[in-house]
Amino acid sequence: MSVAPTLLRFALLIAVAAAIAAPAAHAFDTAAHFDVTGDALRSEGFGEPAVQTTQVNNWFQDLYVNSGDIPQSGHAAWWKVLFATRWWLGEVEDWSPRVIEAASSSHFDSHDGGWGYRNTQSIEGEFDRLLRATVRVCRAARPSNPLRCLTALGASLHEVQDFYAHTNWVETRYGRRPGIEGPGWSQRGFGTAPTWFDIPADLRNAARVYTNGPKDGKIDYRDPLYGRSHGAWKSDSNKNLATSMNKDWPGRPLYLEAYLSAYFATRQWTQAVRGAVGDDAFWSRMRTFAPAGSTQAALRHDVRRGARGMSYWVGHWQGEGEPRFGEAPGPGGSLDDAYSASKEYFARSPTIFRRTFERVVPLLHGDSGPLRVVIPASRPLRNRTQFVRLRITKLKGTGAGDVGPDEADFYALAGIGGQPYLSAFLHGYDSFSFRRPHYPFTFLKAVDVGARFLEPLHDLQVEVTTANDEGAGTDDNVYLRINDTTRFQLDKVGSDDFERGDRATYSLRVDA
Repeated sequence: MSVAPTLLRFALLIAVAAAIAAPAAHAFDTAAHFDVTGDALRSEGFGEPAVQTTQVNNWFQDLYVNSGDIPQSGHAAWWKVLFATRWWLGEVEDWSPRVIEAASSSHFDSHDGGWGYRNTQSIEGEFDRLLRATVRVCRAARPSNPLRCLTALGASLHEVQDFYAHTNWVETRYGRRPGIEGPGWSQRGFGTAPTWFDIPADLRNAARVYTNGPKDGKIDYRDPLYGRSHGAWKSDSNKNLATSMNKDWPGRPLYLEAYLSAYFATRQWTQAVRGAVGDDAFWSRMRTFAPAGSTQAALRHDVRRGARGMSYWVGHWQGEGEPRFGEAPGPGGSLDDAYSASKEYFARSPTIFRRTFERVVPLLHGDSGPLRVVIPASRPLRNRTQFVRLRITKLKGTGAGDVGPDEADFYALAGIGGQPYLSAFLHGYDSFSFRRPHYPFTFLKAVDVGARFLEPLHDLQVEVTTANDEGAGTDDNVYLRINDTTRFQLDKVGSDDFERGDRATYSLRVDA
């Protein structure tokens, strides 16, 4: 009779795992949104707290669109609420249907009940509506509420960036078969990575530009050009775009082109909103937004426990699949850590940043009529920008401390031009070679053409040789100074001096 409780406990753990394993994202994976937003806004002069505020509001769009799979939302299935929320993960927050509806329509793939945007006219209408709504929220936030405008900017940028991940905009003109049909703007002389607003309206309207609905949305099989689904992390084994349109993590075809266009579109959108707001003093307060005390702690919580923490552990940070029991399992993420991340994030009540998002995002979902906004061309910016790409193509653990069947876990931290990067998390591997459908850890950074950066110094190996001459050697402490503020003492094991003819090698860790 002791078997029954054990089986019940195992069943409950599976239920919890399914409850916290998020479904496939309706957007670029979080790392792409996080990195492209941070890179673009830092280039536009935003300070780090302002950048992080836009990043978390960008992420809130994905958080709320997944309300049906998050027990704390109050909109998940009863068994998820029973087994996950009531027992382990905190109380139900009962999210507003208005907020969920607004977030669900903010991914450029969920218009008209899941059919997506079918032509350039509907896409143009959505871009114009969203821009007017963003500008109106920011104008209303003047002169003393920069947080409200940062919220609108971050939330709207999510949809702007998703356009390039979900449509055929960056696809080339090879034919009229699914997976290879696009407007081919670069082939037609519009340069690398043009944005929607860079192409004249008459040429856009003459092209076939469209998006399909979300992964579980409707597919129009009556038209083979519209017969592609949203797609998952390894659709078509990541060989092509034949059945799925998503270009949302580095392993998907045309991800690079989508990311580059999203970067320029982010800067272009930000500049357009600034011009339409027409208040440089207010915009300066936005860029230098600096929360203090409990508000600073709230922002740190939304970044570390939310945008980075939850997306990271459920396998939607930078591709590579979800943990066990997810809809698209792979080596990405970690089931145990996903449980902990969800519990930690919802352990506290919604922050001021999430509450502000809940008030602002329904406003972005509406429209109050015509408003003229001047959109700057991105081509001058594209002409003076190049990208650095760092890829980690193979991993092998040495001395990781994992023995027997318990294998290692891998992730990578990187820095390019002062911007930090975090890779996906690979769970349970002592080595990894990224064979398809997987893809190397990839980081992209925009830099000015001709820019030069000092290479950071992380490790230093030094050999000290004492001359083999009469009087050589010392009993004094010996130090190596590498700059005005940093020096290392060169200790010798088993003795306190450097003898004549000695040779010693030191490996030093430098925090660059």
